[in-house]
Amino acid sequence: MTLEFRTYKNSRELANLNGVPIYMSDMIDAALRGRLNTFLQGDTGSGKTQLVRDVMDYFGDKSLFILGRNDMDTRELFQQVNPEFIRAIRGNSYNHEAKDKEKELKFKELTDRVNYHFIGVDELPNCVPVVRSQLFNLFDGFIEIDGKAYPIGTDYCVGIATGNIGQKFTESSNELGRALKDRMHLIIDTDYFKPTSTDTLEILTADRNPRVRFSEASEDRTEEIRRANKELSQEQVPFEKYVIANYLIHGLDYLSEEYGGSKTELKSGWPNKLE
Repeated sequence: MTLEFRTYKNSRELANLNGVPIYMSDMIDAALRGRLNTFLQGDTGSGKTQLVRDVMDYFGDKSLFILGRNDMDTRELFQQVNPEFIRAIRGNSYNHEAKDKEKELKFKELTDRVNYHFIGVDELPNCVPVVRSQLFNLFDGFIEIDGKAYPIGTDYCVGIATGNIGQKFTESSNELGRALKDRMHLIIDTDYFKPTSTDTLEILTADRNPRVRFSEASEDRTEEIRRANKELSQEQVPFEKYVIANYLIHGLDYLSEEYGGSKTELKSGWPNKLE
Protein backbone atom coordinates (compact mmCIF):
# COMPACT_ATOMS: atom_id res chain seq x y z
CA MET A 1 0.00 0.00 0.00
CA THR A 2 1.44 3.34 -1.07
CA LEU A 3 -0.39 6.61 -0.50
CA GLU A 4 0.30 9.76 -2.48
CA PHE A 5 -1.31 13.03 -1.45
CA ARG A 6 -3.31 14.94 -4.06
CA THR A 7 -2.26 18.45 -3.04
CA TYR A 8 0.02 18.37 0.01
CA LYS A 9 3.70 18.08 -0.90
CA ASN A 10 6.65 17.75 1.41
CA SER A 11 10.01 16.38 0.32
CA ARG A 12 11.78 17.41 3.52
CA GLU A 13 13.33 14.50 5.41
CA LEU A 14 11.84 13.88 8.87
CA ALA A 15 14.25 11.15 9.91
CA ASN A 16 16.79 8.70 8.56
CA LEU A 17 16.88 5.06 9.59
CA ASN A 18 20.09 3.30 8.63
CA GLY A 19 20.40 5.37 5.47
CA VAL A 20 16.71 5.19 4.54
CA PRO A 21 15.04 8.64 4.48
CA ILE A 22 11.64 8.99 6.16
CA TYR A 23 9.22 11.61 4.85
CA MET A 24 5.87 12.96 6.04
CA SER A 25 4.04 10.66 3.63
CA ASP A 26 5.83 7.67 5.20
CA MET A 27 4.82 8.75 8.71
CA ILE A 28 1.15 9.15 7.77
CA ASP A 29 1.22 5.88 5.82
CA ALA A 30 2.59 4.11 8.91
CA ALA A 31 -0.01 5.80 11.13
CA LEU A 32 -2.86 4.56 8.94
CA ARG A 33 -1.43 1.04 8.72
CA GLY A 34 -0.85 0.86 12.45
CA ARG A 35 -4.08 2.69 13.34
CA LEU A 36 -2.11 5.33 15.23
CA ASN A 37 -3.94 8.53 16.13
CA THR A 38 -1.82 11.49 15.05
CA PHE A 39 -1.60 15.11 16.17
CA LEU A 40 -0.02 17.63 13.81
CA GLN A 41 1.25 20.64 15.77
CA GLY A 42 2.46 23.66 13.88
CA ASP A 43 2.07 27.29 12.91
CA THR A 44 -0.45 28.53 10.35
CA GLY A 45 0.50 27.81 6.76
CA SER A 46 2.52 24.63 7.35
CA GLY A 47 0.00 22.51 5.43
CA LYS A 48 -1.54 20.62 8.35
CA THR A 49 -5.16 21.03 7.28
CA GLN A 50 -4.42 20.22 3.64
CA LEU A 51 -2.69 17.03 4.74
CA VAL A 52 -5.81 15.99 6.69
CA ARG A 53 -8.04 16.76 3.71
CA ASP A 54 -5.82 14.69 1.41
CA VAL A 55 -5.95 11.73 3.81
CA MET A 56 -9.75 12.00 3.88
CA ASP A 57 -9.82 11.41 0.13
CA TYR A 58 -8.68 7.83 0.69
CA PHE A 59 -11.70 7.07 2.87
CA GLY A 60 -14.41 8.45 0.56
CA ASP A 61 -17.73 8.93 2.35
CA LYS A 62 -16.41 6.96 5.33
CA SER A 63 -14.56 10.00 6.66
CA LEU A 64 -15.72 12.87 8.85
CA PHE A 65 -14.19 16.36 9.03
CA ILE A 66 -14.77 18.48 12.14
CA LEU A 67 -13.66 22.08 12.65
CA GLY A 68 -12.84 22.64 16.31
CA ARG A 69 -14.52 25.63 17.96
CA ASN A 70 -14.65 26.77 21.57
CA ASP A 71 -18.46 27.09 21.42
CA MET A 72 -19.01 23.51 20.22
CA ASP A 73 -20.70 21.23 22.74
CA THR A 74 -21.15 17.46 22.78
CA ARG A 75 -24.68 17.68 21.39
CA GLU A 76 -23.42 19.43 18.27
CA LEU A 77 -20.67 16.84 17.96
CA PHE A 78 -23.21 14.01 18.22
CA GLN A 79 -25.34 15.82 15.64
CA GLN A 80 -22.44 15.73 13.18
CA VAL A 81 -21.72 12.07 13.86
CA ASN A 82 -25.36 10.95 13.60
CA PRO A 83 -28.36 13.35 13.76
CA GLU A 84 -30.46 10.62 15.39
CA PHE A 85 -28.35 10.86 18.55
CA ILE A 86 -29.91 14.14 19.61
CA ARG A 87 -33.45 12.83 19.31
CA ALA A 88 -32.52 9.70 21.25
CA ILE A 89 -30.79 11.66 24.02
CA ARG A 90 -33.68 14.13 24.32
CA GLY A 91 -36.21 11.33 24.33
CA ASN A 92 -34.50 9.56 27.18
CA SER A 93 -33.93 12.75 29.16
CA TYR A 94 -37.66 13.44 29.31
CA ASN A 95 -38.86 9.88 29.64
CA HIS A 96 -37.89 9.14 33.23
CA GLU A 97 -39.55 5.73 33.03
CA ALA A 98 -37.41 4.60 30.10
CA LYS A 99 -35.67 1.38 30.97
CA ASP A 100 -31.90 1.40 30.94
CA LYS A 101 -31.85 -1.70 28.75
CA GLU A 102 -34.06 -0.08 26.11
CA LYS A 103 -31.89 3.04 26.20
CA GLU A 104 -28.72 1.00 25.71
CA LEU A 105 -30.24 -0.88 22.79
CA LYS A 106 -31.27 2.40 21.18
CA PHE A 107 -27.81 3.92 21.52
CA LYS A 108 -26.18 0.71 20.30
CA GLU A 109 -28.43 0.74 17.25
CA LEU A 110 -27.39 4.31 16.49
CA THR A 111 -23.67 3.71 17.02
CA ASP A 112 -23.78 0.63 14.80
CA ARG A 113 -24.92 2.90 11.96
CA VAL A 114 -21.87 5.13 12.32
CA ASN A 115 -19.61 3.95 9.54
CA TYR A 116 -16.71 6.37 9.74
CA HIS A 117 -13.20 4.96 9.46
CA PHE A 118 -11.35 8.27 9.55
CA ILE A 119 -11.99 11.33 11.71
CA GLY A 120 -10.17 14.55 10.82
CA VAL A 121 -10.27 17.40 13.33
CA ASP A 122 -8.90 20.83 12.48
CA GLU A 123 -7.88 23.11 15.38
CA LEU A 124 -8.45 20.52 18.11
CA PRO A 125 -7.12 22.81 20.90
CA ASN A 126 -10.07 25.17 20.30
CA CYS A 127 -12.48 22.54 21.64
CA VAL A 128 -13.42 22.47 25.31
CA PRO A 129 -12.10 19.46 27.29
CA VAL A 130 -15.36 17.47 27.28
CA VAL A 131 -15.62 17.72 23.48
CA ARG A 132 -11.95 16.86 23.05
CA SER A 133 -12.50 13.76 25.16
CA GLN A 134 -15.35 12.60 22.91
CA LEU A 135 -13.21 13.27 19.82
CA PHE A 136 -10.43 11.13 21.27
CA ASN A 137 -13.04 8.42 21.86
CA LEU A 138 -14.15 8.63 18.23
CA PHE A 139 -10.54 8.25 17.12
CA ASP A 140 -10.43 5.03 19.16
CA GLY A 141 -13.70 3.77 17.69
CA PHE A 142 -16.34 4.39 20.34
CA ILE A 143 -18.72 7.00 21.72
CA GLU A 144 -19.31 7.59 25.43
CA ILE A 145 -22.90 8.32 26.47
CA ASP A 146 -24.03 8.51 30.09
CA GLY A 147 -20.75 6.99 31.22
CA LYS A 148 -21.00 3.95 28.94
CA ALA A 149 -18.87 3.23 25.88
CA TYR A 150 -20.65 2.26 22.66
CA PRO A 151 -18.40 0.96 19.84
CA ILE A 152 -19.19 2.58 16.51
CA GLY A 153 -20.11 0.27 13.66
CA THR A 154 -16.65 -0.38 12.27
CA ASP A 155 -13.62 -2.46 13.15
CA TYR A 156 -11.20 0.25 12.03
CA CYS A 157 -11.21 3.88 13.04
CA VAL A 158 -8.32 6.33 13.26
CA GLY A 159 -7.98 10.08 13.63
CA ILE A 160 -5.67 12.92 12.70
CA ALA A 161 -6.01 16.25 14.48
CA THR A 162 -4.26 19.58 13.95
CA GLY A 163 -3.54 22.55 16.17
CA ASN A 164 -1.09 25.30 16.99
CA ILE A 165 -0.14 25.15 20.67
CA GLY A 166 3.57 25.89 20.59
CA GLN A 167 5.49 23.69 23.01
CA LYS A 168 2.67 23.35 25.53
CA PHE A 169 2.15 19.68 24.74
CA THR A 170 5.51 18.96 26.40
CA GLU A 171 4.35 20.37 29.73
CA SER A 172 2.98 17.59 31.93
CA SER A 173 1.13 20.16 34.06
CA ASN A 174 -0.86 21.35 31.04
CA GLU A 175 -4.28 19.69 30.71
CA LEU A 176 -4.21 19.59 26.91
CA GLY A 177 -0.61 18.39 26.95
CA ARG A 178 -1.48 15.44 29.19
CA ALA A 179 -4.51 14.58 27.05
CA LEU A 180 -2.47 14.59 23.85
CA LYS A 181 0.22 12.38 25.35
CA ASP A 182 -2.37 10.00 26.80
CA ARG A 183 -4.63 9.65 23.78
CA MET A 184 -2.52 10.37 20.68
CA HIS A 185 0.04 7.84 19.53
CA LEU A 186 2.07 10.14 17.30
CA ILE A 187 2.78 13.88 17.62
CA ILE A 188 4.61 15.70 14.83
CA ASP A 189 5.69 19.34 15.09
CA THR A 190 5.38 20.45 11.48
CA ASP A 191 7.31 23.67 12.17
CA TYR A 192 10.48 21.58 12.12
CA PHE A 193 9.54 19.87 8.87
CA LYS A 194 8.09 22.52 6.59
CA PRO A 195 7.76 21.78 2.85
CA THR A 196 10.81 22.88 0.88
CA SER A 197 10.82 25.89 -1.44
CA THR A 198 10.59 23.48 -4.37
CA ASP A 199 7.46 21.90 -2.86
CA THR A 200 5.86 25.32 -2.35
CA LEU A 201 6.69 26.39 -5.90
CA GLU A 202 5.15 23.20 -7.27
CA ILE A 203 1.97 23.77 -5.26
CA LEU A 204 1.70 27.42 -6.34
CA THR A 205 2.22 26.68 -10.03
CA ALA A 206 -0.44 23.97 -9.89
CA ASP A 207 -3.06 26.21 -8.26
CA ARG A 208 -2.65 29.82 -7.12
CA ASN A 209 -5.60 29.55 -4.73
CA PRO A 210 -4.09 29.82 -1.21
CA ARG A 211 -7.06 28.10 0.43
CA VAL A 212 -7.26 24.45 1.45
CA ARG A 213 -8.27 22.28 -1.51
CA PHE A 214 -11.39 20.20 -1.05
CA SER A 215 -11.16 17.43 -3.60
CA GLU A 216 -14.42 16.60 -5.37
CA ALA A 217 -13.23 13.25 -6.71
CA SER A 218 -11.86 10.91 -4.06
CA GLU A 219 -10.33 7.46 -4.37
CA ASP A 220 -11.90 5.21 -1.74
CA ARG A 221 -9.10 2.96 -0.50
CA THR A 222 -10.71 2.17 2.83
CA GLU A 223 -10.68 -1.60 2.36
CA GLU A 224 -7.04 -1.53 1.28
CA ILE A 225 -6.08 0.42 4.40
CA ARG A 226 -8.13 -1.86 6.66
CA ARG A 227 -6.54 -4.90 5.07
CA ALA A 228 -3.05 -3.47 5.58
CA ASN A 229 -3.85 -2.83 9.24
CA LYS A 230 -5.18 -6.37 9.72
CA GLU A 231 -2.12 -7.90 8.07
CA LEU A 232 0.16 -5.81 10.26
CA SER A 233 -1.66 -6.80 13.44
CA GLN A 234 -1.36 -10.50 12.54
CA GLU A 235 2.31 -10.30 11.62
CA GLN A 236 4.70 -12.19 13.88
CA VAL A 237 6.93 -9.86 15.89
CA PRO A 238 10.55 -10.99 16.45
CA PHE A 239 11.56 -11.25 20.10
CA GLU A 240 14.35 -8.72 19.51
CA LYS A 241 11.76 -6.02 18.80
CA TYR A 242 10.07 -6.69 22.13
CA VAL A 243 13.44 -6.25 23.83
CA ILE A 244 13.97 -2.93 22.03
CA ALA A 245 10.47 -1.75 22.98
CA ASN A 246 11.13 -2.76 26.58
CA TYR A 247 14.32 -0.71 26.56
CA LEU A 248 12.53 2.34 25.16
CA ILE A 249 9.91 2.07 27.91
CA HIS A 250 12.15 1.32 30.89
CA GLY A 251 15.72 2.04 29.82
CA LEU A 252 15.08 5.61 28.75
CA ASP A 253 13.22 6.22 32.02
CA TYR A 254 16.29 5.30 34.06
CA LEU A 255 18.07 7.75 36.36
CA SER A 256 20.80 7.08 38.89
CA GLU A 257 19.52 6.43 42.42
CA GLU A 258 20.76 9.79 43.69
CA TYR A 259 18.08 11.41 41.51
CA GLY A 260 15.34 8.94 42.38
CA GLY A 261 15.92 6.21 39.80
CA SER A 262 13.12 7.24 37.44
CA LYS A 263 12.30 10.23 35.24
CA THR A 264 8.62 9.37 35.53
CA GLU A 265 8.68 9.58 39.32
CA LEU A 266 10.19 13.06 39.13
CA LYS A 267 7.13 14.14 37.15
CA SER A 268 7.36 17.86 36.27
CA GLY A 269 10.68 18.06 38.12
CA TRP A 270 12.45 16.38 35.21
CA PRO A 271 14.95 17.62 34.07
CA ASN A 272 15.22 20.74 36.29
CA LYS A 273 16.01 18.81 39.49
CA LEU A 274 19.12 17.38 37.85
CA GLU A 275 20.73 20.80 37.43
